[in-house]
Amino acid sequence: MKIAIVSARYMEQNAIEAFFGQIFGFGQARVMWTRGKFQCMLPRALTPTEMDSMRASVEFTHYNES
Repeated sequence: MKIAIVSARYMEQNAIEAFFGQIFGFGQARVMWTRGKFQCMLPRALTPTEMDSMRASVEFTHYNES
């Protein structure tokens, strides 16, 4: 599991959940709002193509994986 931190002040949680649902399948990624950021538990890291798709479909200011 990868943990991704997404800073997106004006984005709703369901938008990012829907995006990850399309990528990984619904129920495979978990999104929690923590300390002003979304903490996302992902099955794997996003590919560069998926990152581009995320930038186009979900408004966010910063993305970091660990």
